[in-house]
Amino acid sequence: MKHKPEHIPVYSIDKFSKKTAGGAQYNVEVFNKDRDFKVAYPHRHDDFYEILFITNGNGTYTIDLQEYQIKPNTVFFLSPGQIHEISFSEDIQGYIFLFSSIFYLSNKTDPYKLFEFPFFYSLEYNSPPLYLTDIKSINELDSLFKKAIVEVNTDAIDSQEATHALLDLILISCKRLYP
Repeated sequence: MKHKPEHIPVYSIDKFSKKTAGGAQYNVEVFNKDRDFKVAYPHRHDDFYEILFITNGNGTYTIDLQEYQIKPNTVFFLSPGQIHEISFSEDIQGYIFLFSSIFYLSNKTDPYKLFEFPFFYSLEYNSPPLYLTDIKSINELDSLFKKAIVEVNTDAIDSQEATHALLDLILISCKRLYP
């Protein structure tokens, strides 16, 4: 990483997301080289989680000083505060789901539910990605992200609830597949 830790920008989800009436924030969109996101690298998020599903392309994703290979059908998970930097090929394709804990927990009774996922808040000093090889799992996850993008971009009744349900399905699917 190129910057000293005290010079690493910290971004809030306000920069990237939709906001609900209750203050819960989230967004799902296509991730590619043309995605309009103006951020400095490395950086960290102060108040939100990220799921990045890469379907095509390659590169490297450095998370908390640990470098991971980007290759097709890889899912990366970030918790608030993790320093990260990404470098990718021109043909990069995938999806990105950003969400605040307020959004995720809005219909949950357990305030610690996010701690149940092994890829968030790991006790080890690393956040290994999920490298998918099973075509059925790849297609299922791809479909869930596509449905979430449709829900985020519609004014249909209960679209926030549908997006929330799709986030649950994405997280549960990844938890089942995570080593």
